[in-house]
Formats: sequence, C-alpha cells, structure tokens
Amino acid sequence: MEFITASQAIGDIISPKVNYNINTIDGLYAKQLSNIFKSKFTPLIEILQNHEKRNHSYKVKARFRLYQILNNLNGTKNDTLKLMSGGSEGKEVIDKVFNSFKKQELLVKSGEKELFEFPKTPEYLTEYFENIRSQKHSQRAIKENEPAPAQMTVPDDLCHYSQNELRTLTVREMARFQSFPDWFIFQSKITTGGEQRRFEVPQYTQVGNAVPPLLAFYPGQTISKLLNEIKVR
Repeated sequence: MEFITASQAIGDIISPKVNYNINTIDGLYAKQLSNIFKSKFTPLIEILQNHEKRNHSYKVKARFRLYQILNNLNGTKNDTLKLMSGGSEGKEVIDKVFNSFKKQELLVKSGEKELFEFPKTPEYLTEYFENIRSQKHSQRAIKENEPAPAQMTVPDDLCHYSQNELRTLTVREMARFQSFPDWFIFQSKITTGGEQRRFEVPQYTQVGNAVPPLLAFYPGQTISKLLNEIKVR
C-alpha cells in the first residue's frame, strides 16, 4: 500500500454525529483494510463503533483552531508560537503575525454562542492569545494532506484537521491510522486517568499500544512465502 494521507484515512467518517453503516462506508482506505482483514464473524452491529466525540471547553476548541491555522502559516509559525506562549515580542513581530492571521477565522465566543471571526487588529489578536493561553505545548493539529503521526496512548495531543471539527481524534479515527478494520471493536472505557490507569486499559491506550495490523501482516506474508519456498526445496 502507498502512503495514506490523513484525509484519505478518516475523511469518510468526518463527523462523529453521524451513524455510519460499516457496510456502506465508501472510503477506499477503509475498504482496503476490510478486504485485507476479513472478519470470520458476521458483525453483530452494523453501525460504526468507537467513534464518540469528546466534549471540550470553548478555550480548548479555540486553541485547536489555532493549531489548525499554524499548519497553514509560512514564515511566521515560530513567532506565533512565542506569542501564544506569552513571549514578549516587539511591534514589528506582532504586526507580522497579525498579517498572517488577518485572513484566518478564529473561534470566538459571543454570549453563549461560538462563531468564527477574523481578527480585527494586532491588539485584538495578542489579547486573544492571552485569553486562551495554555501550559500544554505538545498539542498540534494533524495535517490533512500528509500521513498522520504515530498514534499515542494519550489522545489530547492531536486534534482534527477540519475547521468544523475542533476536537481530539476519536478512538475509531486513531484506529484507522493504526490500520485496524472498521469491524474491529474496542471494549472498556474510552479513557481513564489517575490511579485507575493501574487497573484499566481504556480504548485510546489499546489503540496506542497496539502493533498496527498492517505492520504484522506484510512481514507475515513474506515469512510465509519463504517457508513455503523452503518446503518446496
């Protein structure tokens, strides 16, 4: 198989609000996985599982939107990261960052509503950064047209590439990146923490700790071929 981009892997299940039927999902990558790893059992559940959306606060979603924008910036990414983390920069740098952002829609809160809005002034942008600042610096958005990074056991470090999906990836999306077919269902809690991690293995951890099925499949094919050749000899 060739390299698969993030959008090719999960673009066909982009909304966790939709009940996708695993028999009618039309993504080419999903079909390839199902053809390679055929289930020996008739699926008891036809609706795609492990695709539940996690709830995030406004500030978290606003930061996710910034990480998406960072993927599209040319030449000002480092300056932007410094401003986002509270670094002191001169007016020239602030204006430079603003010029990169003035055509990018930010997630803003107006009363109880959340909407997208272009930044109005450099001062507006720096205040926006200050209001949604976080101590966590490992977060980033996946890139739509590049292969997704390796999946980890902690889901909060990666967010979706779509502006309409300001959220972490679902268990199913991470499982797609790990090359699990859609019929494979992960059991247990979705996530857990603290002392419970000593006794429970939540779904995200199961995916992150797993050997990707394709990584096992292709070496297995090669070994099987070599063994058959030895038998023939």
